[in-house]
Amino acid sequence: MTPTLVVDTSALVAIELGEPDAQWFADTLAASDDPVMSAGTLQELITVLVHRAGIPATITLDFATEVTISILNQGVRIIPVDEGLAVLGAASTLRYRSAPTRFNYGDGFAYALALELDAAMLCKGDDFANADVSVMQSPGSN
Repeated sequence: MTPTLVVDTSALVAIELGEPDAQWFADTLAASDDPVMSAGTLQELITVLVHRAGIPATITLDFATEVTISILNQGVRIIPVDEGLAVLGAASTLRYRSAPTRFNYGDGFAYALALELDAAMLCKGDDFANADVSVMQSPGSN
């Protein structure tokens, strides 16, 4: 078992959409003692999945509820965004907005939570790998 692990949108998208490394991410998530994500990351996840799945706007609330239940069923604890997390997230998004990191709005929440908890981040891509947090990525993840 691994200690607290901050889960980024990219890892959950891989699992939810059955990407080639989905099983690695699901296994790593299941092996964590305390997988967490911020409520801001949950918002980003729902938005990304709605757009990728082409969900009509009229049923997005039901879809959002289903996604949230799925995440909770995977053992992920959702951490509320408070003032400190929001400020740290905004500062990090501004700090890492340029190549090679290219943080977006949602990345700031995940990064801030990883810093706040001194935890590794489960993610795909180079954004977090080029920042100053520890990352867990599948072999060949990008």
